Amino acid sequence: MYAKNRIQCADGNVISQLYAKNRIQCAEGNVNKPAPIHMLELAPIRVNVISPGTIHTNFNWVGAEQETRDKSYDEYTNMNILGRVGHADEATHTTIYLMTNKYTTGNTLFPDGGFILR
Repeated sequence: MYAKNRIQCADGNVISQLYAKNRIQCAEGNVNKPAPIHMLELAPIRVNVISPGTIHTNFNWVGAEQETRDKSYDEYTNMNILGRVGHADEATHTTIYLMTNKYTTGNTLFPDGGFILR
């Protein structure tokens, strides 16, 4: 039995609404297809995917030197349309939107500063 509000990451992990309130799960890989496929299989349960760009956090840089982090952030800044790295609260807003909007399903949202448009 699936929870009404759940988030499935591209790597197959499923997190509940309660867990998602305080965590950001980054999707890896091509996530354009999973939402519509799962939406059809699980209807009327809502299924959506979040594919964030580079988000400024410390938890995905365990063991990396600060210089390496800064270089990666600078490179990403030059690749996206908004010209900056995203913040955790911006990615969190996307998650909250998908959990609270009861009419959105089968979509992939990209809080990525316009990176996907390049």
